[in-house]
Amino acid sequence: RPFVPEILPMAYIDDMVFISIVIFHSSGVRLVNLPFLRFDYNQINLRTYIKDPQTKNHGVYFFCSGITSATIFFLSRFLNLPWENIQFSIKSERDKEDHYVRYIASGDWQGKFNIEVKEASSQTMNFTTFSTPEEAVQYLTGPLIGFYGSSQKLQRFEIKHSHIQPRSCEVLNISFPLLTTSGLLRKREIHQPINVLLAPQGQFHVFLP
Repeated sequence: RPFVPEILPMAYIDDMVFISIVIFHSSGVRLVNLPFLRFDYNQINLRTYIKDPQTKNHGVYFFCSGITSATIFFLSRFLNLPWENIQFSIKSERDKEDHYVRYIASGDWQGKFNIEVKEASSQTMNFTTFSTPEEAVQYLTGPLIGFYGSSQKLQRFEIKHSHIQPRSCEVLNISFPLLTTSGLLRKREIHQPINVLLAPQGQFHVFLP
């Protein structure tokens, strides 16, 4: 709660609020005012779940984001986005059935981090705090409203994206010092995530303020 502006109600599930580490590769990113330029880069978002004071719908609040594109980082300064220019890589291996044998994200963001997972062959998604797997996926990946910034400079934006069909994964290794040094999570919470989901692809449209 101390990390989220008071104007934003938390989206509780059984008296709990989730924190998501969202890691992805952005390909063919275009800006409306500069449609002839395309950018590819990796990004990590650290976020939690809130309720939009305007619509009462579920949304997400972004603590911070790390991106590997120096150009996009420079442009983000004009929008006061909480983005940092960092270096990290994403590697993945798939078998003949297109299952993820290994997915690795590693780099340096205020400390060396490494996240390594593989697609679960028989493990189903953990949704003990939700009524159905569909409800869990909707809560975790479905919000179309986002916020960032402090209470004095809070910014709201909207998102449209294609239907996300995540696959359940199991953790092989997680090391992410920033989450504990920032005070967002305890060490045991990092090593025992409720869910690890992996979506092969999706298309996003982001409408910034």
